[in-house]
Amino acid sequence: MRTPLLPDVRDGVPSWVQAFLRAVRQALMALVHGVPDRMGRAVTFKDLVEMGLATQEAAERQAQEGR
Repeated sequence: MRTPLLPDVRDGVPSWVQAFLRAVRQALMALVHGVPDRMGRAVTFKDLVEMGLATQEAAERQAQEGR
């Protein structure tokens, strides 16, 4: 399942809230979608399993351990 793109912050909220939400949006877009640099996207355990670099069992075990 692909993660949908986050909408931009709408007008009508205080400027400090807009600044915070835009910073959070920018950080999440970089990690989740690789925007603007695809090389900056985070790799997930699911990605590793799909690429054949980890087994499903090993990925689940690492995810449960919080590593």
